[in-house]
Amino acid sequence: MSISIKSVIVLSLGALALVLLNGCSTVTSGVSKEPVEITVGMSSMDVLLQLGEPTKVKEMEVDGALLEVWVYDITRHSRVDMRQTDTIEVPYVHPLTGQHQMIEVPELMPEITKVIETTEIVFDNERVVTWKQTREVDRDLIE
Repeated sequence: MSISIKSVIVLSLGALALVLLNGCSTVTSGVSKEPVEITVGMSSMDVLLQLGEPTKVKEMEVDGALLEVWVYDITRHSRVDMRQTDTIEVPYVHPLTGQHQMIEVPELMPEITKVIETTEIVFDNERVVTWKQTREVDRDLIE
C-alpha cells in the first residue's frame, strides 16, 4: 500500500487545523453582537472586557480545587406566534343563502418563543480552563 504525497499533505493540514481549532471558541457577547474568541488560559479580566459582567457567578469544587464559573444567559431570539389551543362553535350566516348555522373555528392564543443561550466559563486562578455553550428554546402561552 502506497500513500501519495498529496494524501500526506492533506492529512497533515487536517491534523494541524484540528490542533489549532482545539482550545478556542467563538462566543457572541451580551454586550456586543460581534463574536469574541474565548481561549484556554485567557485571563478573567480579558473575558470581562469582551463579554461584560456575567449573569451570575458560582463556585464549584473539582478534585479539591475551588473553581469559579461565570454564567452568561442571553436571550437571542424572541417572537410571538398565534397557536391553536382548542376549537369553539360560533354562529355563522352564509353570505349567499342567509342560512344561520354554527361552525367550529380555531381558538388562538399568543405563544412567545425565546431562544436562550447560556455560556458557562470555568476559571482556575483567574484563567479560563474550559467553557460550554447551550441553547434552550422556551415556549409559553400568554393568557
